[in-house]
Amino acid sequence: MWRFLESLPQHGPHGPYTLLNSTMPIIRQFLDDTVDLRPNLRLSRHSLAALTAAIDLSVTQGWPKDIEVLLFVFWLAHAASYRVVAAACNIPKSTVHDIAHRVTKAVVGILGRTIRLPNPDQLEDIAAGFSRLGGSPALRTVVGAIDGCHVHIKPPAAHQLDFLNRKLFHSI
Repeated sequence: MWRFLESLPQHGPHGPYTLLNSTMPIIRQFLDDTVDLRPNLRLSRHSLAALTAAIDLSVTQGWPKDIEVLLFVFWLAHAASYRVVAAACNIPKSTVHDIAHRVTKAVVGILGRTIRLPNPDQLEDIAAGFSRLGGSPALRTVVGAIDGCHVHIKPPAAHQLDFLNRKLFHSI
């Protein structure tokens, strides 16, 4: 599926700064269709391809759209600095910055088409579903859940220990 990337010239269309270094581990994994990307990117190949197809990147740094989305998702998945992504992919830090901002803007541009908040009638049905799934009427006001995400908070003074997570910071 991604084999066209292996045939890129020694210099990209915009000079040596768009040269794809296929010896870098994340690029090698991306180019190998048999490797599961979820451990490194937290997305499947199918989801990565769907994201790439959904966004418009009319202006690029000279990199293929697939690579720009790959770098963006790698940056998000690892909560990494531009410097870390630049080192991991052997590209300039300023390029990582530009790609991260451009792809972020493109993703924000499709939010209205991809994420829809429920209307009031749907909220009641969703809450009933949470209550049914949890087997408790206490969940009848729950309309959403965040999985695997710790949101940093400033804990209430009286109950600080109640908000201390296993990673030893306060969160919900």
